[in-house]
Amino acid sequence: SVKGDNDLCTHKLFELGVDVSIGRVSPSCVIKLWLDKPSDDCIPLLLAHHFSRRRIQWPSRHHGLNALRLTAETEKLSVPRGSYVIVRNVPAKEGSRRIVAYAVKATDFPCSRLAFEQHLLVINSRSQGIGDDFASGIALFLNSAAAYRQFAAFSGQRRMHVADLRHMRFPSRDIISEFGRWASHQKNVTQKGIDNYIESFRAHAPSK
Repeated sequence: SVKGDNDLCTHKLFELGVDVSIGRVSPSCVIKLWLDKPSDDCIPLLLAHHFSRRRIQWPSRHHGLNALRLTAETEKLSVPRGSYVIVRNVPAKEGSRRIVAYAVKATDFPCSRLAFEQHLLVINSRSQGIGDDFASGIALFLNSAAAYRQFAAFSGQRRMHVADLRHMRFPSRDIISEFGRWASHQKNVTQKGIDNYIESFRAHAPSK
């Protein structure tokens, strides 16, 4: 229920010490710096096509753009390698769930910096990573029915925007980190598995 969601979700992102922004890269503006195959001196570039079925598929064999050459220009468009949360708006043709979140972890990439294209929402801490467990926990929560109910209750849009994420309420940092630790031990978590797990916390949340 929405009441149970409100008891569990008590913090906005800024109260958790993080914020959300859009990716910095417009791919069409850096065409000359595209790389199909990553190299030792590149910056991995993550686009919507790298995120599918709750998994990060990078580098992609089916799309030509996977990285940028490391230059002074692209360094300004990137962030230090770390753990971030990516929120992607999913077209209707790709599935009934229109908003999907992913935890991007530092260990997923060999280079010292990462870049995100401008259609992705990136949860970060002053353009730095937010830690593995915390990132995994936020992604897990955003993929839950509880988070979608909250989004649907205040937004008439079918797309998630920066302002929507800043408006949403999340569980405490300790609970989110616990979500992340649980997620790290799941091999193939299902939507039902996520919702049942979140529900176990909602059931024991203190009433306001």
